[in-house]
Amino acid sequence: MKKRLLLCAMVALAAVVGCKKDPIEPDNTPTGGAENAKNVFSVSAENRVRLAEGNLQYKATTDTWRFAENPWDMVGDGNLEASENYGGWIDCFAWGASGHEGQMPYSSGTSNSAYYHDGDIAGTQYDWGLRNAIQCGGTTYEAGTWRTLTKDEWEYMLFRRSNTTIAGVENARFVMAAVADQGGVILFPDQMVMPDGVVVQYPESINIASTYTYNPYTYDEWQKLSEAGCVFLPAAGCKLVGMNQMVSVGHLGCYWTSSYDVYDGTLGHTAAQLLFNPSSIEMGHSGIQYPRSVRLAKNL
Repeated sequence: MKKRLLLCAMVALAAVVGCKKDPIEPDNTPTGGAENAKNVFSVSAENRVRLAEGNLQYKATTDTWRFAENPWDMVGDGNLEASENYGGWIDCFAWGASGHEGQMPYSSGTSNSAYYHDGDIAGTQYDWGLRNAIQCGGTTYEAGTWRTLTKDEWEYMLFRRSNTTIAGVENARFVMAAVADQGGVILFPDQMVMPDGVVVQYPESINIASTYTYNPYTYDEWQKLSEAGCVFLPAAGCKLVGMNQMVSVGHLGCYWTSSYDVYDGTLGHTAAQLLFNPSSIEMGHSGIQYPRSVRLAKNL
């Protein structure tokens, strides 16, 4: 029972589509487009999705969207260079900054109301995946192939869907971990089967998990987990637009949903986000002008 309560307190995430470049052989061409049939996540009692393996990235000078080459890739301070003339990749975006109606992915001002879209962005062109073609290695997915999950879908995937028992934890849906020395959360797919030679540990007390290294995985171990359908969300931090700085890179994960949340007297208009650190994971909200990470999904 103690472990079951711990799992509910920590909460989980989602799946795999390959744009991977082997970090041991940095000149390899990304595999791109090879989708894993085990990368399946229930987001409601009726609906399932496949999650992109890497975070969404954008390059302004070529107007190109892609998924990160490796699941653990994150741009970090490179996001501070974001502009229409910046030739590098960025991976933090204001809410709904898909390029639609002048909401450019590189623009992030301090005006909260500038990013208000009269409700949810689900099903609209403000959704990054619905509006844009996205590259994944040698494959280019047409606009509309991918989408941003809603708050309810993230909550179902993390807290309510049924799954197998792992390391004595019933309905195991995720675990805090470090992959390739980057901290984050590993999401277990539906009907997860642990591969041989890979061990998952859940701390007896959530306070023990003060770092992501409670479950450190080598590249070879991650390959086995990836082949089993697991997806990794790195703790890519978030961007503060007023001071133009990245904060908590490697410690905090902040991922947008497509759901508008509330008008907050301090933050203004807010949207729901997935928020995690080494000892907790939950659904929260943020002012919509603050750039966050984006992980897209594809309907099955």
